[in-house]
Amino acid sequence: MGKLGFVVLSVLTITLFQNFKFTTVNLEKYQVNEETRIQHAKELLGKKYKKSSAAKFEKENLLNTELLNIVETSLPKKYLPKSEKITKAILTEANKYNIDPVFLISVIKTESAFNPVAVGTSGEIGLMQLMPKTGEYIAKKVGMKNYKGAKTLRDPVKNIKLGAAYFNYLREKFANAAYKYVPAYNVGPGKVAKTENRKDIPKIYSERVLKHYEMLYKRIYATQTQKAPVFALNYKTHSASAN
Repeated sequence: MGKLGFVVLSVLTITLFQNFKFTTVNLEKYQVNEETRIQHAKELLGKKYKKSSAAKFEKENLLNTELLNIVETSLPKKYLPKSEKITKAILTEANKYNIDPVFLISVIKTESAFNPVAVGTSGEIGLMQLMPKTGEYIAKKVGMKNYKGAKTLRDPVKNIKLGAAYFNYLREKFANAAYKYVPAYNVGPGKVAKTENRKDIPKIYSERVLKHYEMLYKRIYATQTQKAPVFALNYKTHSASAN
């Protein structure tokens, strides 16, 4: 890049930064565990990982505030004051169970469209649409005291804690096989366990979740490149050297 091009790019970057509204966040509270995020993304996507938007963030510590921005723009206005607590819960539980936090957000988007008091057709409740009996079982496993059924599940933070713990339970039950534990969250582990042929395992739910997963990463990448065009150049350089 010539000197003039570098100057133009620098001015453009500064201008974009000046015109963007940033959310002030204590980054220590919102750290993403990059190692486990990448491992889980590879587990979820398999051979598709290398060409996915999730792969664009390897070695880039850029997700800390973007997840909060997604939560803030997805929640109903009534719950915006709880956006930081909800984001912190997502990141805390994701780190606790070695789950990609973007995956947890994808599940929430698929299940409830970020409505903390959503009720499903079968009685599922809250952000991660848990059945009261499932919530009670998981609450006992994780030692959550004072579980009060629907009331607890309508609490967005507690709902996330139970939903993430349930995914961890399913993940362990199916030996980290994403093609089994993701649909099991929707149709139940019993139905998946009885399915002998992989082709017969329901795929619609998994496809919906992973579609949201890819879309969220694309959104994050687009936001970052708008904020700082240098990021796009750095990513292209990193990708070229990796290949």
